[in-house]
Amino acid sequence: SAVQLRPLLLLLLLLATEVELCKSSGRKKITRKKAKSAVDCATAEKYLCGSVASIHDADSLRVRTDGDLTTSTTRIRLAQIDAPELDQEFGADALSALVRRLPVGSRVCVVSPGLDRYGRVLGFVCHGNSDINRWLVAGGLAWCYRGRCCPEYRAEQAEAKRSGRGLWGRAVPPVEPWVHRQRRREQRKNNKGRRPKGAAAQQGRDFL
Repeated sequence: SAVQLRPLLLLLLLLATEVELCKSSGRKKITRKKAKSAVDCATAEKYLCGSVASIHDADSLRVRTDGDLTTSTTRIRLAQIDAPELDQEFGADALSALVRRLPVGSRVCVVSPGLDRYGRVLGFVCHGNSDINRWLVAGGLAWCYRGRCCPEYRAEQAEAKRSGRGLWGRAVPPVEPWVHRQRRREQRKNNKGRRPKGAAAQQGRDFL
């Protein structure tokens, strides 16, 4: 059906857009296989470079790419890691730490295999020769994404855990972000099914 085809059409559109962007900008992608390993920021080919425009949370930010004279920015999702959501314990702390490390205007480059399914550039953020993704895991500011990350990141997480850095210093570490998001989706689904009608619903919107 048309509804079932919509996600496929969206994915094809994203892929086509990415191809055109790469052709016009000369962006160089790494392979998906290489994206499952650690990167060397000093030598890896860069997908894009620019300045930090904003940081949403500790694993996503926006970059104003070099040579772009418009007000547009590019969304970056840091690869192989998952930071606490802002509505989680330690989410604001992790965000603050990244903002201190990468203030707005900081120059960064991104090593990337391309776009994720949401149209964001998936990649490793390099600040000079430093891998910011790795720095976040090493500082106890993010998890290896679902435990599926390269050996170097897993070793950094194990050391952060042993040393009690960041979120690992809490008596009870926060719930993994992917678990938290799933619980939040389930809660929203349950709340939707119990949403009041009429005047009660209108009154309730002030608190949603």
